[in-house]
Amino acid sequence: MIAEMLKLVADYKPCGQITVQLIQDEKTGDNYYIEINPRFGGGAPLSIKAGADSAKAVLKMLSGEKLVYQDKAARDGAVYSRFDQSVCVNGVNL
Repeated sequence: MIAEMLKLVADYKPCGQITVQLIQDEKTGDNYYIEINPRFGGGAPLSIKAGADSAKAVLKMLSGEKLVYQDKAARDGAVYSRFDQSVCVNGVNL
């Protein structure tokens, strides 16, 4: 995936944060892009918690610092989970 992301960045030259989602064919191992979005994804807080601080990287870019790829920036093998919960705030249930 790293090689594919480096190619994607070289080809499209995004400016700022992007979220890339892909699926992998179980039989061939080929990866297929399903979304490329110019924003932080919903899982960004989990990757930041694991050590890949993309928000800090954006701030560095904005201050003119040159970013370099950091191999193993995130802790390998860490398992995180997230969920969405709807909450009624006005006391009326529909």
